[in-house]
Amino acid sequence: MRVWEAARSTTAAPTYFVPFSNQTRLGTRSYYDGGLYRNNPSKIALEESYRIWPENPERHPDVFLSIGCGFSTTNEYGVFPFFDSNALIQAFKVVRRRFEQILNSERSWTEGIGVLSRMEPRRYFRLSPQVTARLPDLDDREALANGSLEKIVDEFLCKSTTIATIEQVARRLIATSFYLEPSTQPSAGGEKTTFHGTNPKPPHAGFVKLKILGLGTIRCRFIDKSSDIKAFADVIKKFCSSQYADFDLQQPLTSGRSMTIGRLTPQLLRAMETQRNFWIDVEFPLPSQATHVDVSFSAPGFEAESIGGCPFPVSWK
Repeated sequence: MRVWEAARSTTAAPTYFVPFSNQTRLGTRSYYDGGLYRNNPSKIALEESYRIWPENPERHPDVFLSIGCGFSTTNEYGVFPFFDSNALIQAFKVVRRRFEQILNSERSWTEGIGVLSRMEPRRYFRLSPQVTARLPDLDDREALANGSLEKIVDEFLCKSTTIATIEQVARRLIATSFYLEPSTQPSAGGEKTTFHGTNPKPPHAGFVKLKILGLGTIRCRFIDKSSDIKAFADVIKKFCSSQYADFDLQQPLTSGRSMTIGRLTPQLLRAMETQRNFWIDVEFPLPSQATHVDVSFSAPGFEAESIGGCPFPVSWK
């Protein structure tokens, strides 16, 4: 399915637009607005991430951002004071209430992702304006013309809590745009040892505690020689005015202290702008038992954030 076909399908709200029909090998299929089933698709996105990266289902996503269309704290549909005894009206109320629950994106977020967002508030974010009045109807073109929709958004974006959340998302996106690519052959007292992100195995009986050296390269997610790397360098300079940033190995690997294993410098930033590539070769100590590796990105005025894919489990072969 092409992008425009997906967009056409997801906007096919019943009574407003006809369904989108697509010819497939299995015949003609019709697609309706996904809000009829999951108006807030956050849970579906999380389930899909587990299918894409099944090797570590307990790992939280680097960034999970849900953007809503706003919600009202009022009873939007009112009541039926003159027909409360009518059985048909009562049945309609039950159906309507159920339909409202399906369309309630805030409830879907609270019940579906809320627990995770409380566990990892630096990874899960929800942006959706709350209003006390009734929201405009889906086909209310007057709300576009008179600026009432724009006013709701402007007021929401001017709130200090919204500004803080957006800035935190930006910082999280910067940090997770870096990732650690482990070497396939870290050294352990002269022996070759492999570590990777699969199920950990405990050391064998009589295992001698050696100084195991983890080797790897810190890279960024943007393609080498692309203009994206130059643009990324510009963003980093806006958030890190000193143009210095550290990549630190976090506890418990370092006995409760952080250890700098790599540093972003003005020279590296210039290389990102001119040569349009980035990498830092790093090495760091690893314990002899299974553990997790967590590398963070930090700078003056930029609180430490785990880079992409961290923390990840270490196992031995």
